[in-house]
Amino acid sequence: MARENAPTEKVEQARKRLSEDDDHILEYSQAIDPDSPRAGPTKSLRTVETYTDNLRRFQDRAGASLEELTTADVLAVFDDMQSELATDSVAQYQSAVKGFYRWFEAGNVDPAEIAVKSDQKTGIDEQSVLTRDEFHELREAAADSRARCIIDLFGYTGQRIRVIQTLRVKDVDPSAGATGSYWLNTEAEGLKGAEKAMSKRPLLGA
Repeated sequence: MARENAPTEKVEQARKRLSEDDDHILEYSQAIDPDSPRAGPTKSLRTVETYTDNLRRFQDRAGASLEELTTADVLAVFDDMQSELATDSVAQYQSAVKGFYRWFEAGNVDPAEIAVKSDQKTGIDEQSVLTRDEFHELREAAADSRARCIIDLFGYTGQRIRVIQTLRVKDVDPSAGATGSYWLNTEAEGLKGAEKAMSKRPLLGA
């Protein structure tokens, strides 16, 4: 499974999901592309992909183009999102929207009014982590091979439920590297910032 050009391909896929009327989102996506010849700050390809998708989704939630929105409109959408998504997920949208309005100076939105909030905590509560024996007991108690496979995914990747829920067949390559690899589905919402560090992970990485 060839993945060398995966980041570039995913950026192009994100741009193809834009409609013909999303020209400003496309222009911004191209402006922050690290391969862009334009002068100005750029982002990693992974961030370009995430920003492009999140700006499209945010615009759909708002029910109007980003060019037409006011500061009050944007803040109202974020208030609604806070009741549906994890704070870190909303923060990803806030970062994308704030960046867009810093670039799109002709808009009616003051980017300084967009606060990027995060509730991401550092450290691990040792009492919440299964011991090796507890993990194997749980695995042996699985009702069938499907349940055992799901337990293995949690145990050997160390990922949250939402990450495993959103994995697609094409995101997993058991033959990659020494232990196999998987790629987080960055098109999914609710990953709580897990995709910020890197998308590609070892299957036996926990």
